[in-house]
Amino acid sequence: KKLIKGISDLGLFIGSTKTHIIPLMLCADKIHYCQEEERKIIMLSQMLIDNGYYAPPITKPAVQVPRLRISVSTKHTDTQINGLLNSLTHNIQLLNKQFNNEVYND
Repeated sequence: KKLIKGISDLGLFIGSTKTHIIPLMLCADKIHYCQEEERKIIMLSQMLIDNGYYAPPITKPAVQVPRLRISVSTKHTDTQINGLLNSLTHNIQLLNKQFNNEVYND
């Protein structure tokens, strides 16, 4: 719940997941494909991997709206969850600079 709240506080969309898998989407339009969305998701996934967090990108044709697949378990510590949230914050700021603040509206 802490991770879901933290992601929501960043202004990102996670849908109404009820499992340990959190589908993180960057696009404000959760129904239609957004321009360059797939590229942004793939870049963010690689940035997180570079920071030690595995969140694979899920793209077409598997899903309509590209997303990261974040899996969390009860074995993840608060330190790990906070680290992921910090990494998301930092890397989304980098993407915002590259894509002229188009990743999400804060």
